[in-house]
Amino acid sequence: MELCIIIPAYNAHETIDVTLNSIKMQKINVSYEVVIVNDCSDSNYHSFVKKYKKFFNIREIKTSKNLGPGGARQYGIDNSNSKYIIFIDGDDYFYRNNSLSKMYEKIIQDKADLVIGDFLYERDNKIIVKKHNFIWLHGKIYKRTFLNKNNISFNNTRANEDNGFNRLILLLKPNISYLDEIVYVYQENPESITRKNNRLYRLMGLEGYCYNMNWAMDEALKRGVNTKIIFMLTQNILGYLYFYYLDLEEKYDVSKILIWSKSIKKKYDKYKDLYKEVKINLIQIKNDLQDDITNINERISFLEFLKMIK
Repeated sequence: MELCIIIPAYNAHETIDVTLNSIKMQKINVSYEVVIVNDCSDSNYHSFVKKYKKFFNIREIKTSKNLGPGGARQYGIDNSNSKYIIFIDGDDYFYRNNSLSKMYEKIIQDKADLVIGDFLYERDNKIIVKKHNFIWLHGKIYKRTFLNKNNISFNNTRANEDNGFNRLILLLKPNISYLDEIVYVYQENPESITRKNNRLYRLMGLEGYCYNMNWAMDEALKRGVNTKIIFMLTQNILGYLYFYYLDLEEKYDVSKILIWSKSIKKKYDKYKDLYKEVKINLIQIKNDLQDDITNINERISFLEFLKMIK
């Protein structure tokens, strides 16, 4: 099998039809299969398999316990053997009928390990175009041999696991190609905690972010990644956390950010004397966060923020 499209599905019965229909519309001349990973949903997806099996190879596999989206994706990887892997969530869809073929042709043409396409992010009644985004899994195609060679897999966290997975890949310097076309649409659930209380959701997500970034750096160090790269990354991570700290209101107990940042700061302190010439670009980091930060109150400096992490 040339290509596997993995759909982690937990009670996605009301939305997955749109996802599968977007796959049905694809014009691509290579062998591929769709794997629905039933992550202990309340019922099965047999009706969807039956509906779409006349159009493409599709099967449902079930986890023995709820693994969360990262674990479900890994279960899909482990139970398939295609040369290339694409992830799509059960409430998203491919943008055009040539999205799959564009990504596949790009990774073949460039002999790449990873192709990153653009995607649309529907949020707060706005549509944001995400270009060259290496955090989320949306609009990407992965070469399985690169994942296997470097022993890359999802960890068992349930928040920001995509960030840990992709960050580890980037630290191992794959051959990356960028496809400057929109290939994917990410729809944010209007009933999710993100929409209902965006700032509280953001604070909760920062714990997973810190864990996964620290995990990715530890895994990269095991694989011999240069410590200067790790130090530069710790600077950027701490810069992101600094601006989130300034943006969040104190009622959300922002002191938690200082606790979650300890493991990152520990690596920063370990390498800062070796690489004194490396300078953090706080302006660039602030610009990168423009879609997320709206309430910046620069009551403390970045250096003061670092001193607070003990």
